[in-house]
Amino acid sequence: MGEAAEIITGWPLVRDRLRALHIPDAEGRCRGCTSQTRRAPQWPCALALVAHGEEPDFTHRARASHKAGPV
Repeated sequence: MGEAAEIITGWPLVRDRLRALHIPDAEGRCRGCTSQTRRAPQWPCALALVAHGEEPDFTHRARASHKAGPV
């Protein structure tokens, strides 16, 4: 478990809210990661991973980063 995930476990309301918001849509993209200029990242996004106690792998940008490619 990474440092961010450890911190989130101490904040159960924040953790539960992140888990509720950052879920996949019909296209497999995160519903909680919204932007007016970019598509949402593939789910699970970095925040979903942290909320579930996992460490995001930022070497795979499309999966773990909120910086998805342009629409």
